[in-house]
Amino acid sequence: DATVVARLRQAGAIILGKTNLSRLAGDPQCISPVFGATRNPWRHDVTPGGSSGGAAAAVAMGFSYMDPGSDLGGSIRIPAAYCGVYGLKATENRIPRTGHIPHLPGQPRSVRHMLSFGVLTRSIEDLALGLSVMAGPDRIDTEVPPVAGVAGRARTDRLRVAWWDDFAGLPLCDRTRAGLDRTIGRLTDAGVEVVRCFPDAFDPERALYAYGVLAGAEIGLAFKPWERHLIAMAGRLIPKRQPLTRAFTQGLRFDWRRYNAALNIRDQLISAMENFLDDHDVLICPTAPRTAYPAFALKPLGKPPTLVVGDRALPFLEATVSMVGLFSLTGHPVVSLPAGPVDGLPVGLQCVGRRWGDEALIEACAQIDRIVDGYATPRAAAS
Repeated sequence: DATVVARLRQAGAIILGKTNLSRLAGDPQCISPVFGATRNPWRHDVTPGGSSGGAAAAVAMGFSYMDPGSDLGGSIRIPAAYCGVYGLKATENRIPRTGHIPHLPGQPRSVRHMLSFGVLTRSIEDLALGLSVMAGPDRIDTEVPPVAGVAGRARTDRLRVAWWDDFAGLPLCDRTRAGLDRTIGRLTDAGVEVVRCFPDAFDPERALYAYGVLAGAEIGLAFKPWERHLIAMAGRLIPKRQPLTRAFTQGLRFDWRRYNAALNIRDQLISAMENFLDDHDVLICPTAPRTAYPAFALKPLGKPPTLVVGDRALPFLEATVSMVGLFSLTGHPVVSLPAGPVDGLPVGLQCVGRRWGDEALIEACAQIDRIVDGYATPRAAAS
């Protein structure tokens, strides 16, 4: 068993089995060459998200109580948003990766940065339970520190919420915009201290660049040299309006100076976000620019596909993982909180807390959850 599975068993959980996910956990959809595509329980013609789409669908339908997952590019948060459940990406290195599958072929532990672990559930309380069982060192994953998380600091008298919706000019679809606006409106009406603000020193474009370079460099170790070269050469043809895709292909052309520069950007942005969260209990923003869409198979060496978001056609990576990638880069704990369905599809919002303050973040999210719509069953929505 992986460490997280062994700990769940020890705590009394009954392991039902495995759920579907995309190949190498590398697609924000859920299409497997072995088991095919997983359908979204809200609408069978759209994806449940990925890579942990099977887990999110199972939790949403009540097949399972909770499902553990990993998250480098939204593999917990995107399915949680698309299926209307709760998803926790814990602070980077809070939960051991021991036994995590897949390792990249021939390159175990090559992804040293930004990979986090967590859980999908139907309630905030179950996120807290899952974290309490799975977190902490196991004497195998040496990057998990032998210390507990920071004690809860979210104030119960007056919660301080920041929110933001403008990330490098990325648009939002109508459903996502409506879900965000409704949530902020309800928090304001409930007397929560809500401010639209974002750290001045946190540039989303620099963040996406660093995220793409680091992901390309570390994931790229699984590629054969000729594959890295071919993809990197093709990346030179990618337009500047696809910054995340371009940065990823630059990372594939591994250069020590570029890689180190990206790590330094990461350090600067971690500091900027930590300083910002000194004055706010949580930062709320969309999990993804748009809600679930019809799934389609990606071609590894084909032209990057596009998705329509609002009135614009965005490159696939920018339309799916851009907003989750910001906080993968910094390693902050994030809860994807269901903000209720809009026109028949769930909307998810990211709630970002201080590093190592996972419990405080969950506490703040519990207060928010009592005000907003929260979890609804797909069957209830259909009726």
